[in-house]
Amino acid sequence: MDISLAKCKVIKLKICIFAHDAYMSGANMSLCDWVNEDKKDDIYIILPHKNSNFDNINKNIHLIDGRYFVLVRNLEPTNFMYNCKKSIKTLYMKSFYRYVIREKLRKTISSINPDVIISNSFSIWL
Repeated sequence: MDISLAKCKVIKLKICIFAHDAYMSGANMSLCDWVNEDKKDDIYIILPHKNSNFDNINKNIHLIDGRYFVLVRNLEPTNFMYNCKKSIKTLYMKSFYRYVIREKLRKTISSINPDVIISNSFSIWL
C-alpha cells in the first residue's frame, strides 16, 4: 500500500515543557533550538521564573512563570552561612511552599490541557 505524504494529516500537539532554569544554560539553548524550529505545535514552556533570556523565542511559544525552584548542588565551594541559609530555605520550600506551587502548576497544566508534558531537567522536585 502506497501512502503519499500529501495525504498525511499533520497533527498539531500541545506540548508543555518544564525548564531546568530560567537562564540560557546548555539545556535551555538546546531547548530553544528545538522549539524555534517547530512551527506547527503549540508549545508552553514553564520557567522557574520569567526573565528576558527567552525574549528571542518564537511567538507561537508561550512562556509561563512557574515560580518553582530546582534542587542543584553548587559547583563552587560555599561558606557555612550560605549553607545554613540554603538549608533553611530548602526546608521551608519542601515543607510549605511546595504545596502552593504544586496546586498552581496543576491548575495551569489543566487549563493548557497538553498532549505531552516534558521535563528539561533531572532536578525538578514537583
